[in-house]
Amino acid sequence: MEVNDDEYISDSAQTDGTASTETSKRKKRRVLIEDKTDIWLYFNKLDPPKPKHKKGSCNVEIKTSKDVKTCGHVINTDGSTGNFWSHLETHHGILRSEKRKNNNPIQLKIDAMFQKQWAKNPKRKQECDEALTEFLTDDMQPLYILKNEGFINLVKTLDPYYTLPSDKYVKKLITKAYNYSRQELLILFDNTVKFCSITTDLWTARDRQGYIGITCSFINKEFELQEIMLACQYLEYPHTSKNIAQTILDLISEWGLEKKFICITTDNGSNMVAASKLLPNTFQIPCAAHTLNLVVNKGLMPVEILIARAKRLINFFMSPKQNEHLKYKYIN
Repeated sequence: MEVNDDEYISDSAQTDGTASTETSKRKKRRVLIEDKTDIWLYFNKLDPPKPKHKKGSCNVEIKTSKDVKTCGHVINTDGSTGNFWSHLETHHGILRSEKRKNNNPIQLKIDAMFQKQWAKNPKRKQECDEALTEFLTDDMQPLYILKNEGFINLVKTLDPYYTLPSDKYVKKLITKAYNYSRQELLILFDNTVKFCSITTDLWTARDRQGYIGITCSFINKEFELQEIMLACQYLEYPHTSKNIAQTILDLISEWGLEKKFICITTDNGSNMVAASKLLPNTFQIPCAAHTLNLVVNKGLMPVEILIARAKRLINFFMSPKQNEHLKYKYIN
């Protein structure tokens, strides 16, 4: 709205050049200037707590599978419009347009229109978030992949209107998926499993911490072999047979299989063999691969000196210097 000086200054004031008159004119002019901010196309004005503040309620319509409702989110700022536009871009896909001309809204760009429609489809967003969570858990990907530039570019190429969720939200989805899968497995074990066997192993990680893994195997009603990992967790020291056996019993009881598992497969470690004997109503099956490895190692003991010499010979010719020398002799 243009301001005409004649509307604010009387004839007598025009001849009076005092500082008080100029100050009064500037104050009146500020009061009459119209707020032409574009956000009021998407927000309903509310009474701000202070004169220069801006407060509004979002009036953008959100379409759901059942009905259409107004957003209604209330924002209060000290006079800036950044928070208003951030809300519109994040939750409704409405980008900040250019300055309005002739009081007619400029048509949104095509990509902004698609993003706005995409944001109104929470079911599609949920499907993408769940697929992302499944990718992270099934392929055991770290959460920092969500911040990798290459992965972000890949997602933007596949769907430029999909916004990757935060690490905190992904952790909630993983916890939700675990709780759901756990309940489904408990129902499966209760209704399907008659007898089962478990396979367990104990190892030390690079950080010198001990871990134990337990897998349950059973035959379903279609006579198909099923394998489900029950646990892969930290095991406190000492790794005695008693502690190992108690950990196995606690995990089996947690899954309701204490009366259904009849055998356990382990390696030939002394603590694992002794722990298997402490488990009630079960018997131990030595790991075939581990047993075969022990047999081969024992069978090669008479030729240990020959094996050591062969290793030294291989290491000699595999060194970079000798490798390059052999290539040079072969070419020439």
